[in-house]
Amino acid sequence: MRFLRPSRQTLPSRSELVCGAFLPYPPGDSARSDAALANQKLIWAIKGDKPLQNGRMAIDFTIDALHDHIPDTILDGFFDGALLVPLPSSRKKAPQAPFHWPSRRICEVMISKGLGADMDPCIIRAKGIRSSKGCRPEDRPTIDEHLETLALEGEPLLIQPNRVILVDDVLTRGTTMLAASEIARRRFANAPIAGFAIGATILGAIPFTSRVQIRMFLLRRSSRGGGWRSDLTDDESRGRLQALGW
Repeated sequence: MRFLRPSRQTLPSRSELVCGAFLPYPPGDSARSDAALANQKLIWAIKGDKPLQNGRMAIDFTIDALHDHIPDTILDGFFDGALLVPLPSSRKKAPQAPFHWPSRRICEVMISKGLGADMDPCIIRAKGIRSSKGCRPEDRPTIDEHLETLALEGEPLLIQPNRVILVDDVLTRGTTMLAASEIARRRFANAPIAGFAIGATILGAIPFTSRVQIRMFLLRRSSRGGGWRSDLTDDESRGRLQALGW
């Protein structure tokens, strides 16, 4: 499936974001089956950029699997020619010092596998923000709180990208992704922007049915100021991406 520029389409709202995901992530004690537990451990290893029992790094192993699963899915062609922008963690970036940045490593491995053309780690955490881990939905940072801590770093690219994909390790409700998309539009005003996460947290009572579930979501601002996500069918995803000029 290839995304072509439509002749005439109404552009979607800039407050919305289309976002893809590869693996279902059962949080906490919701992992009841062996397969669910395996995905949970894999996502934990990805977030920590750690090796698996077979010795391979979890991120490298997962991107290999993503590359093999993409053909003939809604993600076929999604990454072609895209500039990947890794999302920062909740911690403030330390000047002139190495720091843990899993989504940047994810982008580097994706590009090595042909899933994206280049990377620009231009969105940083200028000051720390409380982590969403273990928080109730109402206690998670809002989009506006994220915006107060995010900033652009570095000089704009000489050649603007044809498309931009924001990349994160796990998507829950999309609050960080939506905030980052507002920051990204300041740098890439003329490029269509979408999102991608390795894992998508299973919300509510949705059952865990398969270790691999390539899904597309529409992210919007909720009434509480956080993120809100809804599932998109392949046709809905394709239509929204085509409307962007993907």
